[in-house]
Amino acid sequence: MQLRIFISKRSRMIRSWRIHLGGLLYVGCAFTGAALGSQNYTATVGQVQWALTDTCFFFSLVGVAVADPVVPNSPWFAIPLAQTGFSQAYALMLSAKTTGATVIVSTTGALAGGTCGTYAGVAAVNLQ
Repeated sequence: MQLRIFISKRSRMIRSWRIHLGGLLYVGCAFTGAALGSQNYTATVGQVQWALTDTCFFFSLVGVAVADPVVPNSPWFAIPLAQTGFSQAYALMLSAKTTGATVIVSTTGALAGGTCGTYAGVAAVNLQ
């Protein structure tokens, strides 16, 4: 079974939820596509951090030293609370962390920006 969540920085996008039969669960939101400089990583979740006062959650992946070349020397990914799919991505990352499941993370090729500061932005999170 594979769970796929697409997230976008645009908070007013039309969401579409699809369930495919045959053991494949697909949850998607309308998505404009990743930037040309996007990166894809397949790994287990290293750390997940989110304080109740934060408007972002941060995570790292085991074996990934640089989350995106746009942020050299930083292994951290960030997803803003206002980003479409935030809750689903957060739940997926916590689930993957507690079970040791492998995830596939695609970056936007840009900074997460806003209150998340200078961390790699996330375009999609997939649970393998």
